[in-house]
Parts: sequence; structure tokens; C-alpha cells
Amino acid sequence: MIAINYLLIAINGFSLSYAKQWPNITCVGSVVWLLLFLLSLHFVCRRCKWVLWVITTLQFFVFFVLFAIYITTGTFFCESILYLVYDTTWDETKGFLSAYVNFKSFASLLLLLVAYFSVMYFAMRKYKANKGYCRGDVRSLATIALILLYPLVVSFLHGEKNFIKKLFTSHPVNYIYNHIRYFNSNMSDFVSEIRNCSAPSGVKLNEGFKDDAPLGVFVIGESAIRSHHSIYGYARNTTPSLAKRKDSIIAFNDTITVLPVTITALKYWLTNMTLEDRHVKWTLIDVLRKVGYKVDVITNQNKSGWADSPLQLIFSSANSVTYMHEENYSDLEEDKDARIYDGVLVDPFISWVDKASSIKTPQMAILHFFGSHEPYASRYPNDFSREFLDDSDFTQRVNEYDTSILYSDKVLGSLMDRLEKVDRPAFLIYISDHGSVCESNNLRNPQSRDNSAYEVPFFIWTNSQYREALPNTLRPMKQHCDISLQSDKAHFGLLEMMGVTFTDDVESLNFLSEKFEVKPRFRNEGSEIYVKDIE
Repeated sequence: MIAINYLLIAINGFSLSYAKQWPNITCVGSVVWLLLFLLSLHFVCRRCKWVLWVITTLQFFVFFVLFAIYITTGTFFCESILYLVYDTTWDETKGFLSAYVNFKSFASLLLLLVAYFSVMYFAMRKYKANKGYCRGDVRSLATIALILLYPLVVSFLHGEKNFIKKLFTSHPVNYIYNHIRYFNSNMSDFVSEIRNCSAPSGVKLNEGFKDDAPLGVFVIGESAIRSHHSIYGYARNTTPSLAKRKDSIIAFNDTITVLPVTITALKYWLTNMTLEDRHVKWTLIDVLRKVGYKVDVITNQNKSGWADSPLQLIFSSANSVTYMHEENYSDLEEDKDARIYDGVLVDPFISWVDKASSIKTPQMAILHFFGSHEPYASRYPNDFSREFLDDSDFTQRVNEYDTSILYSDKVLGSLMDRLEKVDRPAFLIYISDHGSVCESNNLRNPQSRDNSAYEVPFFIWTNSQYREALPNTLRPMKQHCDISLQSDKAHFGLLEMMGVTFTDDVESLNFLSEKFEVKPRFRNEGSEIYVKDIE
């Protein structure tokens, strides 16, 4: 029985330490106390087997959860799992996981359960606690000594220099607890800062934008991979609506996000946060409102999950926020599997344009797509194009993903159709929070080795009135469309595209400036250097 405990402790500890996350977490617990407790039970208490049963089962539960995460998503326990649990509703989580749960994973977990309870049944029948010391206990003590050395060896391999932490490596349960505490601490710090932030003093609106008062649209895509857009050279025609407007689109060709997780990614896109300074002082919405924009948000993503949503707080400073789904997706009529289509945004957007067109001040609509969020097949109606779905040259997963991109393109085309009819300058900026991993069945997460989880589309479209009235604003965009950019360095350039200027010298931070300082780019929120794939 104790040997089973040792084995589970070792496997759990190895799987968690292999994920290379625990060195960043303060170790407050230890595997040592549990092993000593089991040892004392083994030698002192004759009737300890039921206590051991409970402890072993708890150990197995941790192992089972970790194994279930790995077998279904192809990843070890990480922040993505916490974000999934903390900031999504059950309907969204269920829809997300449905993309990964299959017969193989279900059968593997069922087999694991049967094997565990079979072993435990026979172990319980034959287990006898010791009373006093005997020669046979030497083997037990030797085994315990080896297990106690395990955390020391693992922490040494990870470069841990503190001897106390070497001895007191976190037990898996403590690891998960510490990770959650670390997550909550970061989240609470962000929430506190966002509630107390305000626009900087040295901002003003470009004179041309004051005179012509353009209509601006800022579209936030979801899980869009740059390389799967035909306007970026993809072989399949996934963006026909954008292609027919190519002369009025400036596409930035080398943009990545800091993390393939929506909440974290958009904190960097929508606030002043950088990898060097992660404190929030202002948001894009704060700045836009200060210079005279009226900002309205229309989002197709859920209002909140189990935690306070950072996006909800960022959006709360807008003049108005419209959630297409107030609390969860159980109200959807399409079906019960969270089939969410961005086409529902078109009518509210047209109503916004009709109203905003008559107001002679700068107007900004922020639209948050559900885009190509997993499961991909739930991002377009069943009667939508089958151009890619019946193509046997690609996997079904890729076919579904490309169809979701095609549907997003159709929605973007509808938005542009309406903006082309307004009798004033108008522009649409599109970015995606992060990419995805569609060519394998692994979870899109910080541990992903696929750059497609980070590489995102970023472009601006303008109508003819804009190009005629504000030609000088487009010139630096065309000149810098090939710049190597990361989302945490995009704030000042995005604001310049929206007509905002700063009285302070921010040229080195503005990617549309000749003085912009191109810096190394990173994956996993700064923990590893991003290396662009060779094409």
C-alpha cells in the first residue's frame, strides 16, 4: 500500500515538474511530511490501512486529473487549464473540451480506473501494518530514503539553488494549490490596477480626425492563425471578402501575441502592459474616450465566468457594452453545444453605424468575435459553405478550422459593406487575440511548440473617404507593414492608427515611427525567445 503511494507521488511529481511550471511557484509544502506520516503509520498503527486507502486514493485522484488533462489535450497542467476553469462558463468549457475528448481518451481513463481499483483491492486484502522493527523493514527504509531524495534530484535538475527548497519540493497537491494561489494573486493585482487606472495627461486627437470625425471599428478576432488567411499567402481561398478589397487593406505581415490565452493576450493588446512593465496604468478605451471618441463595445463572448473577467473590467469604461450572451450560452437556439456564430454581430453593428453616422464626433465600435475558438465546427452554421469540409487532402480538423476562417471573412465583409456606404471617413482595424493549433489535436497553450498559436493577422481597411481625407495617416502604415511586432509593443501604433497623438516622446515605442526600437520577441509571456519558422 505504501509502495503504491510512493509510486503515485513520484509520477505526480515528475509530471508536474516536467511541465517546467513549478520553479516559478513558491514552495510552501513538501512531500516529506506525507512520507514520514505514512512511515509512522506503517510502523506504529496496526489498523492504518483505511487511512492509507484514503491517502492513496487522494494521491491517485491527483494523478488521474493530471493524466486526464494530458491524454485529452496533449499538455501538462498549466495556466491554460486554470483560465479554462476560472474564466469560462460551463457551457463554454464543455464546448471547448468537446474538441479533445474522444473514444481513445475515454477508454484510456476507464482502463486506468479499473487497473487502480483492482490493484487496491488486492493490496487491501493482503496489507498488514508492522508493529515494531524487523529485518524486513530495511527494504522499506531504503525505499523511503530513495523517495526522499527524489525532490532533491528534481529541483537540482531544474537549477534550484536554495537547499531548503530542494528538500521541500512541493507535493503535487501543494503544487496545484500554489499555482491557483499564484494565478489568483496576479488576477487580483490586475483587477485592482484596472479599477484605478486612467488615461495619461499628454494625449490629444489628430487635427485631421477632429475635422473629419471618422467612424472607427476595432475588431478583436479569436484564435485566428495568420498563415491560414489567403491574404497572407495561404493556398486555400479562406478570405475572399478581404481579397476583393486588397487595394484598401494594409496588412502587417509579422505580428505575434505574447501568450495563446485570450485573457492574458488581450491584457497586452488593450492596455499599456508590456513584458518589461506589467502594471496597468491606462487602457486603449480610456485614451480614446479622453481624446473625444465615443466608444461602444459589442461582444459575442460571454460576460463572465467564475472569476471577475479582466475583459469585462476593461470594457466597462466604454460608453456602452452589449453582450450578445449575458451570462452563458444556454440561451442559444442553434443547439445545446455552444454553437456561436459571429454573424449575430452584423445587425447590432448596422444599427450602431446608422446611429453613429449622424453624430459628428469620432465614433469607435469594438467588436469581439468568437472567431475560430475550439471546437471549430461550432463557429459556422451547418448550412454554410462546404468548399473545404469535403476536401480529403486535409484533415477534418483543418477543414473545419479553415471553414471557420472563411465564415469570419464573410462577417468582416458584411461589416465593410456597411462602412463603404457611410458618407464620412471610416476605418476597420482587425487583430486576433492569439492563434491556434489546428494541425494537431494538442491544446493551444503556453507549452505549445507550434508557432501558429502565436502568429496572428493584423490589418487595417479604410473606405474611399478616409483615403481621400487622411492620406498622410496611411503612409507610415504602408512603410512599416513588414516590421517584426509583438502585441505588447503595439499600443502606441494602434492609437496613432486611431488618430491619437502623445505630447510626450513615445517614438521609440510607436511601431509606425522610424525611431521604433525593434526588440527580441518572446513566447509564453516572456519565458522563451520566439524563433520564426523558416518558410
